[in-house]
Amino acid sequence: MIEKLSPSPHFDRRAHWVALGLCLLALVGYLYHLDAWRMNDDEGEYLYQFWRMTEGEMPYRDFLTPQLPVFLYTGALWMKLVGHNLFLLRILPVLLAFATGGLIFGLGKRFGNSPLALMGMLIYLLHPEVYRQSRFFRNEALFLFFGVLGLYLMVESMSHRQRWMLALSGVSFALATLCKFFGVFYVGGVALFFAWHWVSRDQTWREALYDSLTLVLPYGLIVGAVFAGFYLVIPIFPQAVLGHHLMQGQGLSRWEVFLKGLRFLTEYASMYPLLVGIALAASIGDSLKARRWTFIICQIPTVLVFLVLSRNFGPRHLLYLVPSLALLSALGIHTVVGKLGRWGWLAGIVLLSALTAPWIRADLMRAHQSEDDTMCIARIIQENSTADDVVLGDFPGLNFFAQRRSTYLGAALSIGAASSGQITGAELIQEIVDDRVRVIVIDVQSFARHLSHMPDFATFYRYVRANFDLLGEFRREDQVLEIYHATHPPTSTDDPLYIAHVQVADLDGQVALLGYDMDHTVIHPDETLKLVLYWQAQTRMETDWSVFTHLLGPDGKVWGQMDQLPLKGLFPTSKWGKGEIVDDEYTILVAPDAPPGAYHLEVGMYNWMTGERLPVFDADGQRITGDQILLDPIITVLPNQ
Repeated sequence: MIEKLSPSPHFDRRAHWVALGLCLLALVGYLYHLDAWRMNDDEGEYLYQFWRMTEGEMPYRDFLTPQLPVFLYTGALWMKLVGHNLFLLRILPVLLAFATGGLIFGLGKRFGNSPLALMGMLIYLLHPEVYRQSRFFRNEALFLFFGVLGLYLMVESMSHRQRWMLALSGVSFALATLCKFFGVFYVGGVALFFAWHWVSRDQTWREALYDSLTLVLPYGLIVGAVFAGFYLVIPIFPQAVLGHHLMQGQGLSRWEVFLKGLRFLTEYASMYPLLVGIALAASIGDSLKARRWTFIICQIPTVLVFLVLSRNFGPRHLLYLVPSLALLSALGIHTVVGKLGRWGWLAGIVLLSALTAPWIRADLMRAHQSEDDTMCIARIIQENSTADDVVLGDFPGLNFFAQRRSTYLGAALSIGAASSGQITGAELIQEIVDDRVRVIVIDVQSFARHLSHMPDFATFYRYVRANFDLLGEFRREDQVLEIYHATHPPTSTDDPLYIAHVQVADLDGQVALLGYDMDHTVIHPDETLKLVLYWQAQTRMETDWSVFTHLLGPDGKVWGQMDQLPLKGLFPTSKWGKGEIVDDEYTILVAPDAPPGAYHLEVGMYNWMTGERLPVFDADGQRITGDQILLDPIITVLPNQ
């Protein structure tokens, strides 16, 4: 049986009204400016995929997606019901967030009492990541609802000893897993709880086994049946949904994976020190000794899985744990209130305010975000394409807002898919030809850009610039988007690479210089010289090397230079795939007071953090003094006219 804290009779009579009032107040905050910000790139990808499903396309078969079926089909059904109105589409995750808050309130009352339940619900709804993710149409809201519903059903089954409710809990966890793989963490926490009860002799091994099977069998049958069904219809299904996750970070050692996971968990704790601190204190306090809250506490050790997972993670990946942290924090505050007597309520209010006040400020700032650039970009895409044209872009969400189809792989563009090699430039070039792509959109500035994370991005970028006309650069908040248009879409996948002047040099076995192009060799002071360097990666690199280009005068002095990360910072060397050829352009301004005479260009690479140059070796394997490459041509600087 589940133990409860002593009830608060006065508060219990008003609890539901207080809860309703708080929910309505929070709902206003969730709905405010709900559709004013359209730049959530994951949501844009999902909106595009929902749209294509409403048009009769099937996920995995007609477009690539790593998302799971329950989320995709729920989203497509909701879009079918409410149309493309962004406000109405986002209403669903908001409602799911509040339904989850209601379940947390129910869990709080089951474990404790009404004040504790209200605090738990409030902490959950005000959590910045919950607020952020629930205001976008993402899989988190649906996943959290089914996950917390599973927890609630399990608590009810244990309270009333109804195994059919335990089976329903397994069904709910299965639906959560079919929205987001993290649903398996809830099952892992429950397994720890069963093991705890068996070790502490609250259950016999037979009871623990029966309970486990009652939950795990429906869970496994549903997840297994869905995976088997989709695999039979679409054999690529497992690779589509698992490859996105398993291919990320595959080159890391176990120790590197461990350190990355440890850093992630530490950073999360530093982001929410009070939440994590109060929750952990409550976990190891009287609640654990009394075996009262072990069911919720057993969810916390599941975070140790992040120490062995190689892919990158962010705060949203720990959202599954927020309901448990919220309830445990509420328990910790409630314990303080109870132990401090008449001053307890004041201490509780101070603790709760200290916990949630920064969150409320962050939520209000997020609520006031708005932008119009997305719709402006969508109109530019529409003006340069027809309804039947295919558009390939860094952000599939732009395809949804412009109502233009993308390619099979283009529907799932993300940093993870690009950096892991699940989506490559060579494959996109083939799709450009096969689908007769008319417009291409490439982000050349923001950290959120996707295409430039492909190991063969330089080849893709070179192909686009050679076969498409640049319409211009357009700003979308912090993004700078290059939009390319082809009057006649290309019919060949050939690499347009051409090196006018071959000059080979080896940079420590990591990079090779293959040659260069130069627009002219006779120039006046205060004019610019355009130089293109052709580099080739000899191996995968960990360092982001910068390139230096120096125009050396007859006196050996530098009279013009340009230093930058390759491709203007768009494609740092740590992202180069082995064998990738990068055509890297530089515009060197000759100093206005440069004396006339014969000049040379020296180039090379260096670590911009330390200033250390990448060693350069000649054809005989001898290291060149100064670690620089002197290009062949003599550049003549004429006197000022």
